[in-house]
Amino acid sequence: MQSSRDREDLTTVCIVFSAISESTNGLGIGRGLHAHVIKRGMDINVTLGNALLSMYANLNCVESAKRIFNEINSTDVISWNTLILVIGNCKLIGQLKDVFQWMERSSIKPNSFTMVALLAACKDETCLNIGKSIHGYVFRHGLEFNLALCTALTDMYMKCGNEATARHLFESLPDRDLISWNALITCYIENNRHNEALLIFQRMLAEVDPNSVTVINIISSCAHLANLPLSRSVHAYAVRREFAVDSHIYMGNALVTMYARCGSIHSAEKVFRCLLKRDVISWNVIIAAYGMHGYGKEALTAFSEMKRDGFIPTSVTFVSVLSACN
Repeated sequence: MQSSRDREDLTTVCIVFSAISESTNGLGIGRGLHAHVIKRGMDINVTLGNALLSMYANLNCVESAKRIFNEINSTDVISWNTLILVIGNCKLIGQLKDVFQWMERSSIKPNSFTMVALLAACKDETCLNIGKSIHGYVFRHGLEFNLALCTALTDMYMKCGNEATARHLFESLPDRDLISWNALITCYIENNRHNEALLIFQRMLAEVDPNSVTVINIISSCAHLANLPLSRSVHAYAVRREFAVDSHIYMGNALVTMYARCGSIHSAEKVFRCLLKRDVISWNVIIAAYGMHGYGKEALTAFSEMKRDGFIPTSVTFVSVLSACN
């Protein structure tokens, strides 16, 4: 029987494992904590096992995830779904089929989220038949056709080149949520169909409130279209909706790129100077923006400022500086 101290340790370790994938050196920290678990002789029960499994899955460490799965005393449907997801994300189709068949032979039966995990492997036109098979399995086995599954199917059909079916599924959703809209917008952007992405965004505004992911995607579309009036409108929308543009590094970097590609280096520079937080990408983006507009001297000045602020230049930095000097 576990003592209260053991239960507290287990809870703490599981919480830390769930946060590790967000850190810079996630894999190193995760393996260190995993070693601590082994050293403490902690039992790899389903709770701890799933936490470990999820960590390695988020870090795309397939072999480590498989080892943990085999060590769990009593797996549940979450264990299976997590293992399937990491294998699917790594596009290991052969292994994916084997694990799914293994699951079907076990006492744990697949559910809707198993299908979502399987669909993660369907990334392009070559996977359309696999995606259709998964869709058929859902109907044959009467699985719950929930919002997550419908969104995953829509995403799969878009990525696999069957836009008509994807849009039919999307339009048939009774309660589209933020994830559904963002997934569709992202698919259009990934296929370089930026006008369609903007049209979907306009429709989205009537149903749900966008988040920072939505706005960053739309900023990306504006950059590709090089439409300055539209870009300024999106920027103004982000400010009005209080998206904290000056403190959101990813959004700030996207805005700098957008203005540079739209021909407004002064707007790009203004956004950059107003950023409360910067990273290496921020500096690379402004240096590239200066180079794009023939501002070689300003690019070199930014490069010096970057080093003075303690940032280590990357290969992208040097390419941008050299390009600006030319």
